[in-house]
Amino acid sequence: WQKNLTEDPIDHLSIRVPFAKEVLSSLKQKGYKLALASATEKNRIVKYLDRAQLLLYFDVLLSGHELSKSKPDPLIYLSAMEKLNVNSHECVVIEDSCYGIEAGKRANCFVIARAVDAYTIDQSEADVIIYDLREIETILERI
Repeated sequence: WQKNLTEDPIDHLSIRVPFAKEVLSSLKQKGYKLALASATEKNRIVKYLDRAQLLLYFDVLLSGHELSKSKPDPLIYLSAMEKLNVNSHECVVIEDSCYGIEAGKRANCFVIARAVDAYTIDQSEADVIIYDLREIETILERI
């Protein structure tokens, strides 16, 4: 499997979530601090974000491999908030996995779930579920 990825790399631009670049750019222009907190290894996070032309939008990148506990434990979000110098009432978590949603709620954050059509995930614990990333800015203005 690893050999196949090396020989036939993923086209990250083609699988990027629609409107991700536009939303991230807009949030940065408005002064939001952005962190990515993922279970993926740090070197892969950097590589994938760079290939998708999204790396420059994030102030903090955190990998679950850097921490002693992983999602659904809230440690990754608590660490991200500490690095961003924000508290849970200033933090919004955007997730698509049930473990990530649980971790965000356990960190006392407002959680937006991004619906994923490819598979079924229980996202009912999220504060709101969106189907289009462009909905994020409207939600942020309301809360």
